[in-house]
Amino acid sequence: MEENLNIYAKLYDVPAKERKRSIEELLGLVDLTKWRDAQTKTLSGGMRRRLEIARGLVHIQKSFSSTSLQPDWSPVSRVAVWENARQHQEPAQLTILITTHYMDEADRLCDRIAIVDHGKLVALDTRWP
Repeated sequence: MEENLNIYAKLYDVPAKERKRSIEELLGLVDLTKWRDAQTKTLSGGMRRRLEIARGLVHIQKSFSSTSLQPDWSPVSRVAVWENARQHQEPAQLTILITTHYMDEADRLCDRIAIVDHGKLVALDTRWP
């Protein structure tokens, strides 16, 4: 898993010193530190989603997209991931696109919300009515 993150960081030209620090921080953030040497193919579905989130944050970019965090994540883990994303958001002018079934999560995290029902956009606004 650490190797996977390292490859992604290299693809985006993250300097070696920053790469190591960032990977260490992100593995802790998504609660995967003890599986750092595991091969990606051996991870559970939830662990793979957490790895995807770490990959999305391993380099500074203009957008980060993720489906909702796994429902079995502890509330503390969910909050930690979103707080970290928010910390990166402003300095990097980062756009975060999430999908979630948790309306409170969307209301708290998003500046603009779209509601999709059966594949059709039914509402789009900057704030709840």
